[in-house]
Amino acid sequence: ELYEFNLKYANPFEPVFKSIFDTFLKANQQVDGVRSYSKIVELMVGYHEKYPL
Repeated sequence: ELYEFNLKYANPFEPVFKSIFDTFLKANQQVDGVRSYSKIVELMVGYHEKYPL
C-alpha cells in the first residue's frame, strides 16, 4: 500500500531536494545527513513500543 502511494505521488525533484538537504545538514555538523532522520524515527518507534501512550 505504501509502495503504491509513493508511486502515485512521486516527486521527480525529490532526489535533488534530498541531495541539497543532505549537503546542508552535513555542512552544519550533522555527519549522517538525512540518514540521521531515520535514526531518530527508529529511536522514537522503539521508545513508543517500550513506553506506549
